[in-house]
Amino acid sequence: MPYHGPILHRAAALAACALAIGAAGAQTPTQAQTPPPPAPAAGEAADGLRKVLQVYAAAKTYQATWSYSLTKGEEVQKMNLEVRAKPPSRLTFRVMPAPGGKTAKGSKETPLPEMTVNIDGTTACFVNAGESVYFQVPFPAGSRIAPLHFFPQIPDASDVRRLPDATVAGKAYVVLEARRADGSVARIEIDPTVLRIKRIVQESMVGLNRVTSALMVEKEVFDAEIPDAKFAYKPPKGYKEMPAPPESGALFAPPAPAAPR
Repeated sequence: MPYHGPILHRAAALAACALAIGAAGAQTPTQAQTPPPPAPAAGEAADGLRKVLQVYAAAKTYQATWSYSLTKGEEVQKMNLEVRAKPPSRLTFRVMPAPGGKTAKGSKETPLPEMTVNIDGTTACFVNAGESVYFQVPFPAGSRIAPLHFFPQIPDASDVRRLPDATVAGKAYVVLEARRADGSVARIEIDPTVLRIKRIVQESMVGLNRVTSALMVEKEVFDAEIPDAKFAYKPPKGYKEMPAPPESGALFAPPAPAAPR
């Protein structure tokens, strides 16, 4: 499978879409650094991240558009992500090229494919539009999806730490960072007034190449009414159905029961 990095890796690998999108990097020139706050304990940073993720997990519905960019050397690819979610068992997740974001002719990089993941309450369908293929798996009873189910996750652990706040267009954002076991660095920028994510960034090395990516929310709506019928889905006519990967069942496995106290 061509390497695209960790973002969306779970969805892409299982869908055979080769879509695992890579990592994001340094702050943009529009960001100004404020003096660092007193360094909180690692546990405080991890608690803050948990609170942010709980905001999304608690949403009755979620609709959003995110922009995505992947930079590897001088090559830059851009995609748009659309999310429509109605927990616990309905979600549509689409990845498509942004205007002007397709890989240039002659590029050595594998283009990021267009894909759709749709969960209608009983069935999860993974579609790779670039290859005109799809596969389907049952959505397990008792499982629960969150709006950001296929987004990268910063480790919710003690290695999460707070960085100096970032200021964009006069607004301050809390920045948390986590270093992963694979050596990559993940950061998340948070609007502290509503505990919502503004940007997820990640950076890693692939051989001698630095891979940088960025996910930024462009617009989002929480808790608006979404009829179940919006999640009805059929693969496009002419697409070929492929066998589901053996590990696909683990993607939606319900959490293990808590240990007795």
